Amino acid sequence: MIPLHCFVRATDLRARIFCLALRRYKTNAIQTRQYRSVEAAIGARSLRHISVQENLEHA
Repeated sequence: MIPLHCFVRATDLRARIFCLALRRYKTNAIQTRQYRSVEAAIGARSLRHISVQENLEHA
């Protein structure tokens, strides 16, 4: 399959806009994935911290 950007002409605005939107969507998806993993790591760490505190209180 030929990649889209190879045959996008200046006259074919719709294809160019689609290409730009697709590229933007890809970068956004990558960024959100990274953000989610960071969020998950922070969440897991805070949960672990809370459970340790609870264990100390119950002991």
